[in-house]
Amino acid sequence: MEKIDIKTFDSILPLKNSPLIHCITNDITIETVANSILYIGGKPIMSSDSREFRSLFQTTDGLFLNMGRMSETHEKNLKLASQLAYQTKKPTVVDMVGYGITQQRLDLGNEIISTHPAIIKGNSSEMRRIVGLPTSALMLDLRTDFLLPCKLIA
Repeated sequence: MEKIDIKTFDSILPLKNSPLIHCITNDITIETVANSILYIGGKPIMSSDSREFRSLFQTTDGLFLNMGRMSETHEKNLKLASQLAYQTKKPTVVDMVGYGITQQRLDLGNEIISTHPAIIKGNSSEMRRIVGLPTSALMLDLRTDFLLPCKLIA
């Protein structure tokens, strides 16, 4: 794995080109995600209405997906957006909240991974499940989150 020098972050943050990021998250994290993107110099558009997706994919620079707080509609929207991102080659970051806790989350996460997101975010238990390592966590692990460049698991 390539070693990243901390000075690299200093040279790119705040972002200079202010990318427009389409975010599909949940009501728990929506404000935090939007403010985080604004803080680093990006422009978030928070839309989980699938009727807007095709139009948004013509103007946005990237996609952020969050698997938290599942519902049938949220699951369908995450699947559709990840497929559109794959088709249009939009860089995607996915937060694998609760990956593997239920069969639905495992299946959804695997489907999203199959669309080759640029970055997978998760806590230690979620990341262990993704790479096939055992984990004893039965609930969400509240420890530090990790990022996994998808080239490592492809």
